[in-house]
Amino acid sequence: MALLEVSDLSKTYMVERRLWGAPLRFSALRRVSLHLKPGECLGIAGESGSGKSTLGKLILGLERPDEGAIRFQGTDWLNGPASVRHMLRRDLQAVFQDSGEALNPRMTARQIIAEPLRNYERLTKRELERACLEGLEAVGLCEADAGKLPHQFSGGQQQRLCIARALALRPKLIVLDEAVSSLDRMLQAQILELLRRLRSEFRLSYLFITHDIKAARYLADRLVVMDRGEIVERLDDLQTLAALSHPASRRLWESQLPEHPSGRKRIATNQETLQSGEAVSV
Repeated sequence: MALLEVSDLSKTYMVERRLWGAPLRFSALRRVSLHLKPGECLGIAGESGSGKSTLGKLILGLERPDEGAIRFQGTDWLNGPASVRHMLRRDLQAVFQDSGEALNPRMTARQIIAEPLRNYERLTKRELERACLEGLEAVGLCEADAGKLPHQFSGGQQQRLCIARALALRPKLIVLDEAVSSLDRMLQAQILELLRRLRSEFRLSYLFITHDIKAARYLADRLVVMDRGEIVERLDDLQTLAALSHPASRRLWESQLPEHPSGRKRIATNQETLQSGEAVSV
């Protein structure tokens, strides 16, 4: 049985209301369907405005779709009883792009990790402290960090703290919405390696929402590419990323900088040449 099933999901937003006439509407998602198996990481790639983050919000229950269905662990996630949805919520967590905005500036690291545990578990003070320290250790932080406020952490450490909070309840699925895109390349690599290790250690499933094809290749088992609210391409073997054929997929692939600086210099030189009107041979 699939852990997550999304069927024909559609979402429209009102973008402008005129003084006279009908309001203008923007179709963010159009009949999107996908599934995720237990223990799997599905990459959802797309440019800004492709609908990938809207899809993530709908899956998390932060917004409701206009049409379609979402089943999580075999249960209707949108229309099930409130008590059932409350229990399912503990198995569905998220890590967002802006870790600074996602953390309460007045709460210590200990309190941030403890918050979901207080909502769902009945732990003694000692058990809660142990769980918080284990959460910090799992993401590469230490006991000395427990009493720190978010502004006392670096950007990469803040994201580790967000991951520790998402991990606290040992969920089945974590939605990673551009979770590494605000970090520099070195920190991205560290967080991606951390996510890969945690996935194996805790048997997690991920929805990895990103515009970075290389990051998706490192972490994901399968990939879907979105453009203008639709899934335009699916790839089951990420070793064949270069075979992506849809124009939106090719734009994502070709926008990635080469790993070696010499390749980046060649691209910059070619762009300058194109701007000057000269031909470039590739």
